[in-house]
Amino acid sequence: MAPALLRLGLMRDDVIEETLRSPAQVKKRARVRGVKVPKELISSKPSGVSLVKTENARAPVPGRGELVRAFSVALEAFQKGALQ
Repeated sequence: MAPALLRLGLMRDDVIEETLRSPAQVKKRARVRGVKVPKELISSKPSGVSLVKTENARAPVPGRGELVRAFSVALEAFQKGALQ
């Protein structure tokens, strides 16, 4: 189907979306081909999503906005107490 769409005049990026493979996928493919990938060629960053067993789960950490709000409330209460 892609070749026919390209022959119609569409550009390659109109039809095909290219994505990078994960570092683990690249290492696996390299191992099959007998290629050693230098560590400096692979960079990975956490996606922000991870799964853990329920017994290892941690309580959620409040965000910056919630921390600022809680601090403001505590500071206001402290100041009221200090003035009395």
